[in-house]
Amino acid sequence: MLISDEMMHLNGGNPITHRNNDGVPDPCDDDSSASSIPPRYRDGRGGIDLEQVKCDQRQARRNFVLAMIRHLTKRRHQRRRA
Repeated sequence: MLISDEMMHLNGGNPITHRNNDGVPDPCDDDSSASSIPPRYRDGRGGIDLEQVKCDQRQARRNFVLAMIRHLTKRRHQRRRA
């Protein structure tokens, strides 16, 4: 009984979160780290092109800020009409 209680505590008491994933490949099984890097971000030497990553991150931030400004502007115009 004590061991069972300890296992429930260690597993968080939720057996669903600790399922058997036999059909799902483990990402750690693949030895090549290059396979986890999208081709867009690979440099010619097998590493990561950090400049491309930074550029894409800046673009994503810019797109997010512009979308928020459009959303807030739209809400502001809707409030004025109401």
